Amino acid sequence: EQVLIELHAYGQAYMAIYGAVDAGSSVLAQAYRRLDKLKILTAIPLLAWLRTLPPSRLSLADHETCVRAVESWVVRRMIAGANTRGYNAAFLAVLQKAQAAARELEGDVTTAVVQALQDSPNSLAWPDDAAIAQAFATTTYYGNFTQERIRLLLGSIDAQMRVENKKTEPAVFDYDTLQIEHLMPRAWPEHWPLSDDASLGEADRALAAAERHAVVHRIGNLTLVTSTFNQAVSNGAWALKRPELAAQSALQLNGPVASQQTWNEATIAARAADLAAVACRVWPHAAALRPGHPDHVATANAPGESA
Repeated sequence: EQVLIELHAYGQAYMAIYGAVDAGSSVLAQAYRRLDKLKILTAIPLLAWLRTLPPSRLSLADHETCVRAVESWVVRRMIAGANTRGYNAAFLAVLQKAQAAARELEGDVTTAVVQALQDSPNSLAWPDDAAIAQAFATTTYYGNFTQERIRLLLGSIDAQMRVENKKTEPAVFDYDTLQIEHLMPRAWPEHWPLSDDASLGEADRALAAAERHAVVHRIGNLTLVTSTFNQAVSNGAWALKRPELAAQSALQLNGPVASQQTWNEATIAARAADLAAVACRVWPHAAALRPGHPDHVATANAPGESA
């Protein structure tokens, strides 16, 4: 009979993780959706086991912290360009430490999960805020990441910005259907050529061209737009493109962009830093997940993110 009870509990857990039944909170449901999009199947046994614990052993708030920690560890590693080799052993190690804590009378399952992830299970690190900022500043995302993953990053950041902006009007977006737009166009040599500054030598111009080729596909130069965006201005001058982005300002990503008088390598770098800071609040590191810590980041209920 006990075996049947456990099988039923795990069956319910798997259905909740995959959205077939209510997950119990919007925070859990959102984390499950994101992990599912990233195809992180190796985390499922840990997530399922957490759901089998009674509320007296793992409160809803602590459960959310555990799942947010898993999501943060996974997404931060994706942002930093880390591969997923070894995830099975890593999550098994986390599960074993969590189960050991659960067997102890005073054991803290939440602390066990967060600490196990922070301890680099299977030698796989949890990238810190500096690593996220560095990745956003230097990584070529467009072309190396799937568009689904880029939408996940930008959509999650937009939803967080919406939660934090108390003046914004309510809106719901299905981020999966939005278009990824390059602010500085991919065809910049034809449409946004480098300055004709005669003082630039051939070597300097080659260096400037190489830098522009690099930044155009970085996260700071990418945004999301709806189907109403006028694609005719996609390659147009900033003076033409900027009003179209202003019209897209219901998406929080676009308001700050549309306020820029110019768009160049410097503004792309500055925006990358801003987006990295928001991303670190969407996916907090270990310390910021612990209630009572001065850097604690509370769970953001993101009503602007569509399921």
